[in-house]
Amino acid sequence: AFGRSLRGFFLDNLGSSSYGIPFLIFYDLLWYARTKTTKGLWTLVLAAMASLLSLSAFLSTVGPLMWGGLLGKSLSYFGLKHLGMPMSCLISLILLLLSLQVLFEISWFKLIFRTTRLVIEDYRKWRDSRKEVL
Repeated sequence: AFGRSLRGFFLDNLGSSSYGIPFLIFYDLLWYARTKTTKGLWTLVLAAMASLLSLSAFLSTVGPLMWGGLLGKSLSYFGLKHLGMPMSCLISLILLLLSLQVLFEISWFKLIFRTTRLVIEDYRKWRDSRKEVL
């Protein structure tokens, strides 16, 4: 009964983004087990909350309003009313990326550099194998 009401609370308020809550809790527990300290734990919790809220707002902006739950619907309504559809989507995506950067310590420059390097390497291998076939 308690689990069902908790599920209902999160689905009603955060919509589809609430399915990420168990993964974020698991990540926070792994982080705590790895570091054995609570220093920085609140930063992770706030980043997780920001990522859930920005994802809820984005889902409510681009899809049916209840995809993001009540909080996403409220944030989406505010963004659509004051900023319009493109800016509301852009701001929620930027906030989502920033919160994920804080949460998972992502270096976007390294990610783009490595992805570009992999794509170039894959293209070269494809080109070389094509020369062999022809």
